[in-house]
Amino acid sequence: MIDLRFASNDILKTVDCNKCPEVVKRQRKCKEPGFNNISRGRQIDGSSLKLTFCHGKATWYNEIGELFLECFMAMETGILPDKGSLQDQEQMFTECFPWFVNYFRQREHSGRWQEINEFTGKIFEAVAKMLSKMFGGK
Repeated sequence: MIDLRFASNDILKTVDCNKCPEVVKRQRKCKEPGFNNISRGRQIDGSSLKLTFCHGKATWYNEIGELFLECFMAMETGILPDKGSLQDQEQMFTECFPWFVNYFRQREHSGRWQEINEFTGKIFEAVAKMLSKMFGGK
């Protein structure tokens, strides 16, 4: 099963096929073969990819999870899954790995900036309360 370790519990609920209502499954055309079932791309959160299939469908294929883990481990450790250079790896890995690293890093940086923005907002709010109290406000 694909590793969805980066998704929140709320998001995981939206891709759990066992909990998904039949009406939603029909709308997402889950029983139809392939990965081009929905006319418009769908995101599960603001920083996820727009896919033309339900994200939960990706959990049906062990190969997708294995490829994700290979890409993640190679990115984190610098060690490729097979001997040799990037060109010596399996074709699917060679095609996906550069894109995966770029996308993963973008999400990582986006998350950091979001945390900084939230923290800054809290700081400004606290400073505003403090100044308000200092100058006679509530």
